[in-house]
Amino acid sequence: MTLIALGGRAEASARLDCDLPAEPSSACMARARVRGHYALRGSDDRLDDLELVVGELVANAVDASTDGQRVRVRLAHEHAHVLVEVFDHSSLPPVRRNAELLAVRGRGLEIVDALTSAWGWYPTSFGKVVWALCPAPSAQP
Repeated sequence: MTLIALGGRAEASARLDCDLPAEPSSACMARARVRGHYALRGSDDRLDDLELVVGELVANAVDASTDGQRVRVRLAHEHAHVLVEVFDHSSLPPVRRNAELLAVRGRGLEIVDALTSAWGWYPTSFGKVVWALCPAPSAQP
């Protein structure tokens, strides 16, 4: 995990970057890294929503990947929002499933849609990026 300052404004726009194996445990690891990143500053209850969004997007990226591939998670905190980007090696677009038909799985993008201001995806030369714009956890004094 690396913290990178964007534009010289470390506090207002700190960024979290991490590479994770394409394994089911990576969703949990990603949530823990998000929690650890924001715990340094203190935060409000929006951190739970941010963790959930990151976990769902990473779980989807892991499902889309094959053995030996990595999933990259990037968070850029800019004032009132956090841009979440999850990179994977699949060129297939994310698919919203009919949640009523799926008892155990398949609600990830419904959760992401409910907890974010916006989300989407774009293709890359190596696969795709699924992104989401989340309300930022507020720093506590």
